[in-house]
Order: sequence, then C-alpha cells, then structure tokens
Amino acid sequence: MTEIKVKLVKNIDDSYDIVIGKGIINELVSKIQNSVKSGQCLIITDTNVAKYHLETVKSILISAGYKILVYVFEAGERSKSRVVKEQIEDFMLENNVDRSSFILALGGGVTGDLAGFVAATYCRGIPFVQVPTTLLSQVDSSVGGKVAVDTPHAKNMIGAFYQPKLVFIDTETLQTMPNDLRLNGIGEIVKHGIIRDLSLFEFIEANVERIKNYDADIMTDIVARNCNIKRSVVETDEKESGLRKILNFGHTLGHAIEALSDYKIMHDECVLIGMYYETLCAVKKDFLDQKDAERIISVLSKRNKSG
Repeated sequence: MTEIKVKLVKNIDDSYDIVIGKGIINELVSKIQNSVKSGQCLIITDTNVAKYHLETVKSILISAGYKILVYVFEAGERSKSRVVKEQIEDFMLENNVDRSSFILALGGGVTGDLAGFVAATYCRGIPFVQVPTTLLSQVDSSVGGKVAVDTPHAKNMIGAFYQPKLVFIDTETLQTMPNDLRLNGIGEIVKHGIIRDLSLFEFIEANVERIKNYDADIMTDIVARNCNIKRSVVETDEKESGLRKILNFGHTLGHAIEALSDYKIMHDECVLIGMYYETLCAVKKDFLDQKDAERIISVLSKRNKSG
C-alpha cells in the first residue's frame, strides 16, 4: 500500500492523504476514521458502479457503525448537471443530512466531480471522500479538488476548488470496468508523462499494451506515479493561477470537442485529439522539436490500436 500526502501550504487544514493499493478495500474504514469525524455517510454513485461495488462499501461502513444513506444516479456524462445536483441536494434535505455528515463519492470522474460539488455547497461545505473506481478518476480527477458540473454551453464552467478529506484507491476496481470505457484515462497518463516526467513517458512508450490491459503487476505503480505528479502540481498551485495550467494540456480543445459532441465523445478521446493538435502547434511555434513531436504522436496513436 502506498500513501501520498497532499500538503496544501496555503490551506494546511485542507491537506489530505491519497491511499493506493491492490485489494485494500477493507482498509477503507480505518483511513476514513483518520480523516473524517462523522457517524453518517451519504454514498453517491452511479448505476454502473452500484452493481459492482456499492454493497461491498456499504456493508464495510455499516459494520463499522456508520449510518448510511445512498443516492444512485444514472451513469453517464449527462448526469453531471445542475439538474442532478439539485436532485441530490433535495434528497439530502429530505433525509436531514447536516454538517455532521460526509459524502463518499464512489465511482469515476462524473461521480467525483458531481458529489464533490454537492459537498462544496451543501451547508456551505461538508467533508467528502473520493473512492475512484475508474482509470481516469484514479490517475487524475480524484486528486486536486476540482469539482463541477457541465452545461450545454461548456464543460466544468460551474464548480469550485474543494479538496477531499481522503482519496482511497483500490486498483482492483479497474477489473470491473466495461470494455467500452477501459481506455478512458490513458490520455491523462500520457499527458502527465509529457508535461512532468520523462521516465514515465518512456515507460508508457514501452508498455502501452500492458497499461491498456490493466496489467495488475504495474497498475498500482502507474496510478501512484500519476497521483504523485498531480500532487506536486496541486501543492504548488492549488487554484490554477500559474503552474497548474500545465495540467490543461490537450484539455482546452478537448473540452470544446466534448461540448460540441454533446458529451457523446469520451473525455479521453477528446483530450487525445487536443494533445495531438497542440503538439503540432508547438512544432510550428518552435516550442517543440519535430522528433519529440513524433514520439508524442506515436504514443497517442497507440491508445486506440491493438497489438
């Protein structure tokens, strides 16, 4: 088990741990107890994740004496909306959720962003815990405190910077990912290698297929390396006033493509397209050598290729 501390210098009370391991779900309660002082938990998850992980997490928390509420929303990017946020908040009000409660976001990036935004605004802010179950959320979106909803006009334009109290990652959950979503997150891994860690990029070059197949021998390390990169950036620039903007590589164009497609094209595919064209622009502006650009484009192209 790997533990990474996110130390937010300007807001030290908002610092938190990222816990990463394979088959560590039974450690969840002890880690929550170290981070959150509350006896009531609202688990927010979607219809896909609920089938695989909800009962396990729920039973673990109940056995430890927690009072549990559950809200399950329809899986998909369309649920990351103001309407669904309102529905969750109404459910919380009807069930007397107050400041002594906390939210557990169980699922992928949509769940984490949506549940985190609810946590940021409900009672002017209640604690929340990220339990990411997808590659995209484990290597990127669960860390850093960006929470938001989408609108027909733009992605993530309505939201907040609101840090979780804990990020708890069991990489075994990756094995339950649907085939059509298994590649969603590869782009973020490649992005981190390009912007921050040459050794990671070189490892990706040599092991793309192993990553795409969720090879158990490397996934915990891959997730930890990506979380550590995200940590190093967020600690320096929590609210994106400078360095954190490098995490947007491929995203400015990618988010526009997502919005124009009405979120029918997966986030990862949109980011890959964005990185491709931004790489070409960097060459034209003499910011990037042609040979390095070819290496980047070669890795990007392997994301959707088999063998």
